[in-house]
Amino acid sequence: MSPSQKSAASKNRMMGVKAESVIVRTPMTQLRNNSSGADAVDAGVEDTALATARAETRAAERAGDLIAAYNRAVQALENWPEDLELLYLSVLALARSGATKISKRRFKACHLDVEKNMSAPFDIDVPALAARLEKDQALKSGSRNRVNSLQDAAQAYRKVYERCLRTRPESAYYPAINAAALSLWAGDVAQAHELAHAALQSLSINQAGSPDYWRAVTKAEAQLILNNEEQARRLLVAAGESLHRNSSINWQDVASTRRQLRRTCVRHGINEDLLLPLQAPNIIVYTGHMIGPRFRQEAEAPVVKSIRACLDQKNPIAGYGSLAGGSDVLFAEALLERKAELHLVFPFVLADFRRESVEPCGPDWRARFERCLANATTVRYATEDHYMNDDVTFHYCSRLAMGSALVRARMMDASPSLVAVWDGQAPGEGALAGASTDIGFWHSLGYRVDVITPEGELISQPSLPVWSPQPSMPGARINAAVLFGDIKGFGRLTDSDLQNYVSGVLGTIAKVLKKYDRHILASNTWGDAFFAIVDDVREGAACATEIQSALANLDTKALHLPGRFKMRIGGHYGPVQRVDDPVLGSTTYMGVQVVRAARIEPIAEPGMIWVTEAFAAALELYPTAPFACDYLGIVDLAKGFGRQPLYWLHSQ
Repeated sequence: MSPSQKSAASKNRMMGVKAESVIVRTPMTQLRNNSSGADAVDAGVEDTALATARAETRAAERAGDLIAAYNRAVQALENWPEDLELLYLSVLALARSGATKISKRRFKACHLDVEKNMSAPFDIDVPALAARLEKDQALKSGSRNRVNSLQDAAQAYRKVYERCLRTRPESAYYPAINAAALSLWAGDVAQAHELAHAALQSLSINQAGSPDYWRAVTKAEAQLILNNEEQARRLLVAAGESLHRNSSINWQDVASTRRQLRRTCVRHGINEDLLLPLQAPNIIVYTGHMIGPRFRQEAEAPVVKSIRACLDQKNPIAGYGSLAGGSDVLFAEALLERKAELHLVFPFVLADFRRESVEPCGPDWRARFERCLANATTVRYATEDHYMNDDVTFHYCSRLAMGSALVRARMMDASPSLVAVWDGQAPGEGALAGASTDIGFWHSLGYRVDVITPEGELISQPSLPVWSPQPSMPGARINAAVLFGDIKGFGRLTDSDLQNYVSGVLGTIAKVLKKYDRHILASNTWGDAFFAIVDDVREGAACATEIQSALANLDTKALHLPGRFKMRIGGHYGPVQRVDDPVLGSTTYMGVQVVRAARIEPIAEPGMIWVTEAFAAALELYPTAPFACDYLGIVDLAKGFGRQPLYWLHSQ
């Protein structure tokens, strides 16, 4: 490994971005070592593999799967650590996912902020990405600083525009229109209008051929900034037509456009129905009955017909759910038939799932299950444990599918909906899982539900069950948030500091934990660490962020303690096992899910809260919760506990 490769690898580990992919590929070093041909053959193989990695990254981005795009770029950077396109795409994917602070840090860590000669298109794209990061930060800033931050971002885009005028004037419309929008949002109408006209002027330089999506939508945005609503509407219809003529639509480009136009609509008081021509495809969650008393085998044909009709209406790009015999398999087959993405989530190990949820439906369903599994886009396991004769893991599995779908829909600015084969019966008393429970919970979040009866009727306005939280059953596992925290700086203390540390630092943590006492099922503290099991992921997020805030504001000087104390916290959400501990003489919680959180805490950055994908997905089910989870990458956990996608939890 060259010095530059070592530097890049070290940088990636420091950033927590060592990523993996479902794509299995041979490292280029191995290809070179195994080669018996000339260097030219080696170079050709490497060039092809690099081009493939770039294409796969861009394909994931076009489909709106920003997490996959980031993972693929970072994985490829292990082989090509200085490839400018991959570095750029990795930062862009993070930025578009909403991880503004992390993407700004990565931009600098990749040395993209250093002025240097870059070939086209990156001589413009990289400075434009820097301006985009300033825009994202401005939009997330508080009201006191927002106007100044928007003006700074507008100025950054204006500089890119002026550079374009000198080098590629036909491309200057892109930075010009962004600078115009930012100026408008900052209240500088005169500059906004000047730059909108500049964008239109740039578009007039090259009129050859029919207008592509970006040219059409930029004209529409310029007219919207100029408050010419009717012209903007006509142009957006044309942009939408151009968009759907394109066989390789970049849905992330569309999502960025929609968000930007929506802000301008709000600024002018224009109805957002203007954006309908740029509607993104749907993201669906599916659920329904297994073959049995509630869904008879003989009704399969009319149900399949209605599933196809429903998906024709929705035109989903992706579907999320499990793969039980019956409704789940029918939805999976219909999605694959449409060449839509199929994202599967299983509650426990596959052998147990086949036995519990597929084989009772008959041998034909087992074969169909295997075909769908083999063609799925992704496969996740909510737990890697065996079925333990309770419904907690089924409940956990459905929530993970729902949360993952909502994360994807948010990133694509798409409409999420649930489609179900359901007989209309309300959940049974104490039910934790099943189609009725899923429908009631999803509906409680305010999202659309489409129902197909087990006889095949597609109901346009179904009467939906009212969802209410079900109490956990005594002795059963419970889905809960698990938090482990550790304080950096504890090793500096002497024995004479301990009393002030206990009363000041641990006392601060104890006050926060006390505030959440009715949600904390178990907690403990020792020296520089704490542990807590919280019965609700939203309350767990609130507790963790409040502990961080309280420690950040602690006056350690008044306590006569040496320096500041930063806590790193690892968090997970999953089914934990309630046990009576004979040593402590009290009830506590154990299991693989608890260990998972414990293995995150040692690798988290001090002052940050790193959580699992399951925690982030569960939190997504609370749309009004004042928290965000920004993607970090796939990270090696402590003590060889494997690799996990992790997120940075913070207040917003």
